[in-house]
Amino acid sequence: MAWQCLAGIISSMDINTDIFIGIILALLILLVLFLRTNVALATLGLCAGFVLSDMLSDEVVDLAYSKGLQSSDMPLSSIVAIVLTLLPGVLILYRFRHFQSGRTIQQLLPALAFALLSILLVFSNVPFEVKRQLQEESVIYTQMVSLEVLITVSVIGIAILYVLMHESERKRDFRRRHKGLFKRGHD
Repeated sequence: MAWQCLAGIISSMDINTDIFIGIILALLILLVLFLRTNVALATLGLCAGFVLSDMLSDEVVDLAYSKGLQSSDMPLSSIVAIVLTLLPGVLILYRFRHFQSGRTIQQLLPALAFALLSILLVFSNVPFEVKRQLQEESVIYTQMVSLEVLITVSVIGIAILYVLMHESERKRDFRRRHKGLFKRGHD
């Protein structure tokens, strides 16, 4: 099984599961900061991906089985659910890369929120055996699962506030550039 192989690699490298999760979080944050993307839209894309996964994963799995696709390492339903969940967020990350400029500090909290939500949504789609193993070995996983609702609401709230902040800045910049359009008497 791929998850057992991954667990074997981690244990052979003497890396704690919490350290591995921390490394994945850090890599996701650095990716988002490096791409300088609109993190709020990507976070909302993850939410849309979760809904998409919930609605379509059974049909996609049935289609994959009818086409003869098999997965011996991990259940195909988990793979499909994870891909459908992450796909909209990743596409938005890629599409809106270099959208933000010079705002690394302002991007840090939304990048952390995106990384946390990504990992939380992937954890929700892994097989039960992996969840059980993570509960036994990882303090970070246990804390994330116990605070799942708080993390999700906070992340979505941060994304919405970030979109509203960014939109008000864009309107202000537009009005500054086009002062003549907003004078009285020019309805």
